Amino acid sequence: MFTAIATKEGREQALDEVNTLRETANSKRTSESLWHTWCEVMQSWDRPPMPLDVEKVGFMAASLRAGRYRSAEPYFNRARIEHIRRFDKSPGPAVLDAIRQYARAVERGTGPSRLKDALQLQEIEDYIELPTATELYTGDMQEALWPAGLVVLGSWWMTRSIEATAARVRHVTVNEAKTTVAWCLPASKTDTKALSATRTHRCHCGADQSSAQAHRHKNCPYHVMYDNIQLIAKVFSMNLQDEAFLDMPLFPTKSGLVLSHAASVRAIRAVAVKAGIPTTRTIDTTVLEKFGEHAPRVSGAQFFAAVLSWELYLIQLYGRWGSLAVARYVQDAPLARASSASKGVSIEDVMEMLKLTNPDEDIRKEINAIKRQLAEQRDEISFQAITDKAQAETRLALTRQQPRDETHEANHRRC
Repeated sequence: MFTAIATKEGREQALDEVNTLRETANSKRTSESLWHTWCEVMQSWDRPPMPLDVEKVGFMAASLRAGRYRSAEPYFNRARIEHIRRFDKSPGPAVLDAIRQYARAVERGTGPSRLKDALQLQEIEDYIELPTATELYTGDMQEALWPAGLVVLGSWWMTRSIEATAARVRHVTVNEAKTTVAWCLPASKTDTKALSATRTHRCHCGADQSSAQAHRHKNCPYHVMYDNIQLIAKVFSMNLQDEAFLDMPLFPTKSGLVLSHAASVRAIRAVAVKAGIPTTRTIDTTVLEKFGEHAPRVSGAQFFAAVLSWELYLIQLYGRWGSLAVARYVQDAPLARASSASKGVSIEDVMEMLKLTNPDEDIRKEINAIKRQLAEQRDEISFQAITDKAQAETRLALTRQQPRDETHEANHRRC
């Protein structure tokens, strides 16, 4: 069982391997970014980043608060870990107590977190056009080949930016006979390349490939995906059956490379600009960017809730949410209409969209689990409302009783 570590070389190799797996590439980048910010702030205060002490915790908290950051804990935790690595001991109880106090100070008065911004697909529908030759062959070649395609398809499949940029043409199956398109996606945000969930959409406009472009619905998921794949083949002069084509990014740059995270966000904002939608908001005197990497995912969730009247549990299941976080994204949608959603989306539709091996058993198991979550959440809300009401009535009764008690006490003193 342990023959691999029977030799010194084997033990060293095993140790090196497990050490490299202690942090993922994403967590390493996050850690580096947090540490870079810490060092930058300490330099502004003319202090060395280490050792960690109460004064430096206060400096960091003041800087984060001034910069309108909503949380300080990630920065404090990163500095604490760095202190332990360098000095092989904890910063001490005084520093840990300061971290707790300053973390609360940074968060105090910031209010609830802002919801992620979404694009309304109805508002950008008139701007879902294939790029012109000028757009394709001029400008920065590291930008998205077809920004509108990225936004529309990302919304219909409710993808995160990292999922869209990691997708390949081979992950999509187009069925021209049935006018359906299936996209093999990660099951969760920590599973970006395992590709363990397939989601399918049908044509929403009833037009076939021979129909004039004008007769197609510009927001049709089938035709936009079909056009996106054809565009890649045409621009880069590739055969649809070639392995090289199947390995092409589903949303490439103009030069045919993998789209960067920053470029995907710029593509989303470019579509908003083209549609005349503001891409910034001003809070006091601070200008903030709108439409980040989750914009298509949130846009799709709101579209399904408000326009297609899908029920919340179905949006959560189809969008691969592992929690009820999706409820926050669709809270502005007219969810009162969702109760009739099952009339528009049958169980057979769900089975086809989710491509389940054993549809009857699997789909009902997942749906029932999500419904239980929603029911528990509603029960918690109802219980809290009842508790709050009871407490309010108790306070009111005590308030009304207080004058009588004071009168009784005064009379007792006179006696």
